[in-house]
Amino acid sequence: QFLDLFLICFLLATASMALVTYFPAVRKALGREPMTSPYECKGTGVVDMTPWRPMYAIGCAIVVLLTLLVVSLQLASAGLFVVFWCAWLLVLGFLLLSPTTTA
Repeated sequence: QFLDLFLICFLLATASMALVTYFPAVRKALGREPMTSPYECKGTGVVDMTPWRPMYAIGCAIVVLLTLLVVSLQLASAGLFVVFWCAWLLVLGFLLLSPTTTA
């Protein structure tokens, strides 16, 4: 079975990563530094992290649209499916036309 092969490959990959990580002699034999240096973040603060104003409205619209899609498919209603696509296009237009902040 292919899942058995995936399990064996996963265990071999995990064991090889653990071997190289926790045994400095193996790292040295492979031509690497015996111990790795921890990563230090050199934050430059380039990304603007202010929340996007219409985030909650778009999130609620997506939940409503997915609920409408599931209901229309469960009921096999062509009319509800057309309503879903119209609402989807309306939300897509709102999303494309919503303002963004520039740096």
